Amino acid sequence: MRGFSRPSPGPECLKAVPVGTPWGDFGSSCKDQVRSALRMMQTGQGSALCAYCESVLGPRSGTHIEHFVSRSRDPGLTYEWHNLFLSCGHADHCGQYKDSRKASSCDLSDLIRPDSKDPDAYLHFHSSGEVWVREGLSGGERTRAQTTIDVLNLNAPSLKAARRALITQARDMILQDLDFLEGLEDEDRQEVLAEDIDAFQSGPYPTAGRHFFTHLV
Repeated sequence: MRGFSRPSPGPECLKAVPVGTPWGDFGSSCKDQVRSALRMMQTGQGSALCAYCESVLGPRSGTHIEHFVSRSRDPGLTYEWHNLFLSCGHADHCGQYKDSRKASSCDLSDLIRPDSKDPDAYLHFHSSGEVWVREGLSGGERTRAQTTIDVLNLNAPSLKAARRALITQARDMILQDLDFLEGLEDEDRQEVLAEDIDAFQSGPYPTAGRHFFTHLV
């Protein structure tokens, strides 16, 4: 999970949706505008990424407009711009998992919202592929971090495997250049590693790559 800024205001068409309109009746033209705005919001240095797991989002299939507070919990937030994200469509993690009965009783105020909280302050992406609660957090902050990991299932086996594969790729790249890096002054070495960090920011799971390289710096 990485932080990003939400542009304001959101798509104008959201304001014109009649109160009580079922989501299934939401006009496709406005929905496309919302989807496009969310993709732009969640695009970093490369592809648009899932708001939660940072997997690459396809043009349309395998993604869905995600209600942070689900429609069943609070119908009044169905068309509120601040309540909308773009999520991957996997059932075992992220938005679909959050809205399953497994996680339906959680207090959403305990979750990290990537558009208002800096996930880096709460979460550490370990080289094993796991997401850990950062050390040194207060009790309330620890609860927020652990609840986010659990409710979004950020340690789903498929996610851990994908992040671990990325870290392995990064580690192999470092090993190939180890002799070169050891021969550099500290400042020059950090500059090269910073370039390596940038190279991993255009694809999926950029936070896992960034945390790996930052640890080396």
